[in-house]
Amino acid sequence: MDKLKYQAVQGVLQDWRTRILNTFLIVIVISSAPAIAAILIGESKTPGINPLSYALVAFWIVLVCLSIFRKISYWIRVWILIATGYAAAVINVTQTGIRGIGSLYLLLISIMTLLLIGKRASFIITVLTTLLLSAIAALTIQGILVPTTDPVGSGSVSTWVALAAVLMIIVIAETLMLLFFRFQELVIISERQKHTELMQAQNQLEEQNRLLEQQVRDRTSELLQSNKIETALYEIAEATNSSRSIGEFYERLHKITGKLMYADNFFIALHDEATDLLSYPYHVDLSDDTYPTRPMTNETNLTSYIIRTGKTIKHGQEEFLAVQAKGEYVIKGTPNEDGIGAPLIVNGKVIGAIYIQSYDKNIHYTEKDDEILAFVAQHIATALSRFKAAESEKQRENEQAILYRLSEATGKVWI
Repeated sequence: MDKLKYQAVQGVLQDWRTRILNTFLIVIVISSAPAIAAILIGESKTPGINPLSYALVAFWIVLVCLSIFRKISYWIRVWILIATGYAAAVINVTQTGIRGIGSLYLLLISIMTLLLIGKRASFIITVLTTLLLSAIAALTIQGILVPTTDPVGSGSVSTWVALAAVLMIIVIAETLMLLFFRFQELVIISERQKHTELMQAQNQLEEQNRLLEQQVRDRTSELLQSNKIETALYEIAEATNSSRSIGEFYERLHKITGKLMYADNFFIALHDEATDLLSYPYHVDLSDDTYPTRPMTNETNLTSYIIRTGKTIKHGQEEFLAVQAKGEYVIKGTPNEDGIGAPLIVNGKVIGAIYIQSYDKNIHYTEKDDEILAFVAQHIATALSRFKAAESEKQRENEQAILYRLSEATGKVWI
């Protein structure tokens, strides 16, 4: 991973160095053109040949070629630039001494080497420059090397040449610093963009984790609810087989339903189709008393609505208001905060209804409760039908046993 990061950084740095080299060559060619022109003018007015002047002109020509022929390898171009620049600076220092502008050229070359090649090359150039300037200073002090005061001319021309040279150095140094500053800006912007992207990716990951955790919780809740329903169905079947009376059977159904949802207020209503009577064999309510048995024909309560239509009453007030708007429901007793009801259907026929309700503002039912009660009501209806059938069978057997005992007793009397 570190090697890949290093290669990526080197790739970005190399692209930046290539742009720096191209920009720098153009700037130095343009900025040094006045100095070169001044040197040529000065040389035309001065007798003799000054090797420094021709060296500077040759160096300028090399720079022009390097700025034009960009298809040449980057490393060839940059090393030619450093080598010719260093050579020109050394010639200038030997001619003008360490007090001249040649020393500044050497400083610029160290900076260029750092920016265009790297730290190691810049360190080598700096050490070499230090040794070179120390040697020139020693030779100058001993009188072996005597600098020339005006190596590129005299009078006003020399002054203009010196000014042009100083301005060129200022422009080059400023250009290098601006380009380096721009590179730093790009690095900072890139880092901020990467940081922003990283934060966005982290936020997305956290959001995905939250969604995944929520899905796990929902799935866990579904599994737990599924296990509860499965257990409830088993307990309903067990109650059918082991309850000793219908009252005990209803109580066990109440407790089983209470394990699935809030069912403190719970009743079962049955309708006798032959007599049209609506009865409430099991009724537990914290606010209202048990409803009496009465004909269902003229009833306008939720129980009669469920039995007549075979529809469930879902949670919330919408179902109540809709039924009430149709005139099929008139409020009787204590108004509840929420309630749900389901029909008891056996062989396609509605035999009754089961209803639970809440008077507590903090206790409400959910859509899942609607589904669970409707599902469980089917099994309660089947269990109730079987229990009644078994109870009827027991009653018939008891009646037959009584008749048998009576017939036996009557026979003995006659004998």
